[in-house]
Amino acid sequence: MTDEKKQEFVNRITNANRTELIVVLYDMFTEYVNEAAAGYEDGAKGSDDSKASLDKANEVLNHLKSDLDFSQDKDFCGRMYSIYSYCQELIAKTIYSGEFSSATEAVNLLKPLRDAFDTISSDDKTGPVMDNVPERVAGYTYGKAGVDEADLSDESNRGYLA
Repeated sequence: MTDEKKQEFVNRITNANRTELIVVLYDMFTEYVNEAAAGYEDGAKGSDDSKASLDKANEVLNHLKSDLDFSQDKDFCGRMYSIYSYCQELIAKTIYSGEFSSATEAVNLLKPLRDAFDTISSDDKTGPVMDNVPERVAGYTYGKAGVDEADLSDESNRGYLA
């Protein structure tokens, strides 16, 4: 994943509420799978980098599974756990068989869930999960890179409180 994409995810995470964090995880999963696609082009069986990206996508699925709260709704969480486990099987199949269509199937399976959580996140009025996060502003500068971010906070304590 590029540094710019990582920074984008960091900014989204630091400003996200509980529901938006789930959307970010789905987006990270999709990004890792899309990143892995290059190693499977033209019938290739996957490069080491693409397999590492799929391992990271699998870690995102592990995180989604561990975030399920079975004490709230056992049936719903059980179904979500099954879906995430099946997606992990598809990712494993891609890594070991070299057929990228399995990873694409996992992305297509999670897309409607991502869209549903995105819709729900607009109704979630809880604040950001993280406190004490510096306000970030991006804009054009005179530097070579073109776009830089600036920290607008005056606070000396930059620790994140979740």
